[in-house]
Amino acid sequence: MARLVFAVLCLLTVVAWMVPDLEQLGARDDLAVVATATVASPDDAALPRLGGHEVLVPSDPRGHFVMSMMLNSTPTRMLADTGATVVALRESDARRVGIFVGRNDYRQPINTANGQAFGAPVRIASMRIDAIELNDVEAIVMPDESLQTNLLGMSFLSRLERFEISGGQLVLAD
Repeated sequence: MARLVFAVLCLLTVVAWMVPDLEQLGARDDLAVVATATVASPDDAALPRLGGHEVLVPSDPRGHFVMSMMLNSTPTRMLADTGATVVALRESDARRVGIFVGRNDYRQPINTANGQAFGAPVRIASMRIDAIELNDVEAIVMPDESLQTNLLGMSFLSRLERFEISGGQLVLAD
């Protein structure tokens, strides 16, 4: 738990320092989806293949990977951040996607560049970017004044088959 708090603290500090005007950048709608499927042997052909999709997210002019994802079937802007242990949502966006937290739920202390804040641990039922979808994703909800933009953290990224940066693009593969 202490590592989670420290990781979120570091993440929020970096985001606050590096991305002061992220809202002005907007989400990238020029994502490419590539479906891939390979059969290793005739025996494998009878097995259903789950996943096998790649999503390519181009970097913005600052080199960040901002994208529109579907959270609980609602479009939501996210900034990919491998330094974030979990997905982090602004309180207003959490409400918009059907995640409601009460004042007593903000029990996870987090230090940010703007001082100490408290986050509310939650689970996101469904997160999808194009053909890639994950269910029951660990996340934390932060007050809007403590988080400038939603963060796509490792609780989503680490569940993919792979993710990498290649040729100025973030490659997500399931």
